[in-house]
Amino acid sequence: MGQRDLESRAVVDTASDGVSRSGHLSRYLPERHISIDKKDFTRSTSGYVQTMAGSLVSATPIISPNLDINIISIREAHRFNLIVEPRDKKLNPIWFDDGTGSRQRVVGSLDLIWRKSNDMSSPPLILRCEVQEHSQSIVLGRSYLDAREKVRGKRKATDNNRT
Repeated sequence: MGQRDLESRAVVDTASDGVSRSGHLSRYLPERHISIDKKDFTRSTSGYVQTMAGSLVSATPIISPNLDINIISIREAHRFNLIVEPRDKKLNPIWFDDGTGSRQRVVGSLDLIWRKSNDMSSPPLILRCEVQEHSQSIVLGRSYLDAREKVRGKRKATDNNRT
């Protein structure tokens, strides 16, 4: 079974005679598997995460341009004192493989406030992150790169208007 098959499979719980235990077919939502290759980790960035108390804590996340989402470990979320919104159990499960072959369950999500410098007047990026259950990492994907370019574009436009 290939990766595409795993991503779209639905599990049906039936007894050996083909009838489900409850008298009808019990269906589960398809699992979603997100995998990245270690070679995607070609760079990182330095900056600051704003905690719930408003202080800035230094961080060096990995950048993975091929990743559609941003990922933070629950350990890092706790280190930054961020509030994790638990994942609704009715939604399809999401599993994340950071390139080590170990699947980590996504347990929730949060909004991460990222700043390039420790100057509070610098424009923040508010990044939606999926929270994984293990490891100790932050991986920023395409949405981070897009948001960063948008801020850079606004800054260039402002600089051009001043001259």
